[in-house]
Amino acid sequence: MASDPTPRASSTNAGLPLLICAVTFCAIPVQTILLPSHVLALSCARLDAAPCGTRAAVDEATVYLEAIKSAPNLLAILTLPALTFVADRIGRKLVFCACIIGMGLDALGCALSPSLPLLLAMHTATGLFGSLWLFLAISCAMRADVTSSADGSRTGAFAAVETAVMCAVLCGPFTLGALSERAGARATIVGTGVALLVLAGVSAALLVETLPASARRAPRTGRECAASANPLQPVAFLCAARTRAGGADGGGGDVKDAAAVRRVALLMACTWAPMRACEFLLVPFARLQLGWGDEALGAFSTACAGATVAGNLALAASPLRRAPAVRVCALGALASALGCALYALSGGGRPRLFVAGGVSYSLGTFLSPLLRAMLSRHVRAHAQARALGSAAALESACALLAPLAFGPLLHALEAADAEALSYAAVAALFLAMLPVLSVHARAAAGAEQPCARRGARAPDALPPEFATEPLVAPRGEGTRSAGEVDVLDALDEDGDAETGAVDVRAAVGRGRQSGADGDSDGAGGSSGQCAEG
Repeated sequence: MASDPTPRASSTNAGLPLLICAVTFCAIPVQTILLPSHVLALSCARLDAAPCGTRAAVDEATVYLEAIKSAPNLLAILTLPALTFVADRIGRKLVFCACIIGMGLDALGCALSPSLPLLLAMHTATGLFGSLWLFLAISCAMRADVTSSADGSRTGAFAAVETAVMCAVLCGPFTLGALSERAGARATIVGTGVALLVLAGVSAALLVETLPASARRAPRTGRECAASANPLQPVAFLCAARTRAGGADGGGGDVKDAAAVRRVALLMACTWAPMRACEFLLVPFARLQLGWGDEALGAFSTACAGATVAGNLALAASPLRRAPAVRVCALGALASALGCALYALSGGGRPRLFVAGGVSYSLGTFLSPLLRAMLSRHVRAHAQARALGSAAALESACALLAPLAFGPLLHALEAADAEALSYAAVAALFLAMLPVLSVHARAAAGAEQPCARRGARAPDALPPEFATEPLVAPRGEGTRSAGEVDVLDALDEDGDAETGAVDVRAAVGRGRQSGADGDSDGAGGSSGQCAEG
């Protein structure tokens, strides 16, 4: 059996958050600032608009920008199942580097496209691999491979990934926006694409594969390979009905506790749907209710990004990550609900309340890495990428559906305080889901409580039956017996006792019974050796 690369990966990939920050520093400004400016310039050139920014050019650019903005979310839903399946099958590093290459090619293709239709086609094609949703899912999977969920380190690692992304959001648009003012949007996008390709080479040279060879597995059937490309695979995974090998595609053999996975998926849907709706309402509310322009919105976005960084740092580097998940979830939901309520009350020229609402809402966004860590807790090592990819697809679907849900609502209300009423509805939704968060978070994360409080053995500790003898007979002394297979099934791929001492002792008992039967083909002898330990 191949050696486990996790210890070396843990030490060598210590700079992964810095690399994530560098990649998102280059990629996010392209989508938020540089690409809209380039699209408007192409539209003005096509319509021979002088000066640039006439109504016809702006309207055409807006249509293409909406398509460009929606394309990554739609592509994430369609391609994440297959790409995360590949990451679980052959390793994380290849998909991680391919994703950065896709972002670089996307930037270069958009910058060099001479027309808007070609730009949209190029963005769609290169976006198959260059998706920020895929990048976030693989980054979290790489951290999950080298951290433990028992002591809260995995929650802290996921919060560190989110912090790295938000640091890029905090600095990237300002820096590259200033560079674009001097060098032009197209030249800046080209430089960003080249920088991303260089970062892909650095990743290929320095990063170490984090998925152990023992955790990679061939597909059980051709049907599983076909199911991996199904866009509904995330739904099947998050709603898995069976957890043992041989179960339904997408669910069997991949999760430890199907009920807990379903509860976490419900928490994600209840959290991300109002969050994406809140973010969708932000710009129209600030412009219509407060009369803010681009400069004021930019300063407000910087303040919110700083508050998000502070919230995630609090989760990553404080005892908050070891606190009961139900309390942390409730704290985040209350902070977000307070932010939405302040948004609703800030209409009519009260910008200070609006800023306070933005800070409060942003502080509560640490719910996202916490929920990912809760999901990762109940998933086996060989399915971490698929689980986190399914979560990213769910979040992407919420971001895609929020405008479809609240856009018609704003037009239907046709009132001056329509946005305020919508924010009040979102705040009420956050408050109404507090009981749901309490019930499901307590049930889904009950196993994550510190072991010292229950007086139980740490999850990484083996039962006394295995303190001295190995679990598996030396190679060449026969095949594994039924008792040994049961014992190995009772242990997670990364060495954690997934079902507790009771299940393992039951497996040992079956091994003793198998050894007592004295099978002559050598399998009984192997199980007897395991049982005697």
